[in-house]
Amino acid sequence: MRGVKKGLTIIGLSLFIALFIFTIGFAQQRYVGEVVKAKGRVSIVRANTFRGIPWKKDPSLHVKDIVRTKRKSIAMVKFIDGTKITLEERSRLIIENYIPGGNVRVNNPSGKVIYKVSKRVSGLFQVRTPTALIGVKGTEFATVTTPTFVAVFVKEGEVEVANPKFPDIKIKIPANSVSLVPVSSPPTPPKTLSHKVIAKIFATTRKLEKMEKKEGVKKEETKKEEAKKEEGRKEEEKKGEGKEEGKKEEKTVAKAQGKEGGEGVKAKEEVKEEGKAEGGEVKKEETAKVEEGVKAGETEGGEVAGGE
Repeated sequence: MRGVKKGLTIIGLSLFIALFIFTIGFAQQRYVGEVVKAKGRVSIVRANTFRGIPWKKDPSLHVKDIVRTKRKSIAMVKFIDGTKITLEERSRLIIENYIPGGNVRVNNPSGKVIYKVSKRVSGLFQVRTPTALIGVKGTEFATVTTPTFVAVFVKEGEVEVANPKFPDIKIKIPANSVSLVPVSSPPTPPKTLSHKVIAKIFATTRKLEKMEKKEGVKKEETKKEEAKKEEGRKEEEKKGEGKEEGKKEEKTVAKAQGKEGGEGVKAKEEVKEEGKAEGGEVKKEETAKVEEGVKAGETEGGEVAGGE
């Protein structure tokens, strides 16, 4: 009995482990967004791999993927919830967790990254850096990660930030403000910045958004042109079909007319033949009458001569 129970326990444990591994694998394969725009050398490192692939080969993104930009390169990532993330040169973004409609967590170990987080009904959008843990519900902010500190800039909304070494000390950064999070101390009090400085910090996102918008307009124009060409092609096909139908009708009419004409000619010829036949018979009758007259004359002449 004990052996049976032990066997069942082992089987149950094995099934649990298999299900757990399958769930992890499925989560890692879940599509969460893609790189929608980039300039320069931008690559994606897939989960459990070390070499990056150029983003143009496959721009799709999944949990555990890493997006990285090289020198003089920029990229824009768009998640399925509408959130946009812009990576400036020499930056890295790791997608650690993504639950649709729930919590999202990304890691920014280096570089400058700008976040435009869509409004969230539930769940929290978190950003981890070497010295800061940031939580938002829906706002636009940026992180600049250096070896000694992380600067957190907020353009819209409000951001809560803490240093993982001092988790109980949290500060809230309002719009148009910045806070520094040093390696070995809590975040500094927020400092208000001018609109000009804020605009300069978030300029890259605006630049990429304009590029994306232009490309969208071009795509729409191309679609319209293709649709017009398709309509023109269909009209030409219809015209061609109409011409073919017209030709067929003309042929049918011509054939019918030819048949009627042939029958008319034949009828005329028959009439002529009948006329000829009737004419011949009349001539024969007239000839017969003449011959009879001649014979009668000759007979009368003979009788007269005999009487004399």
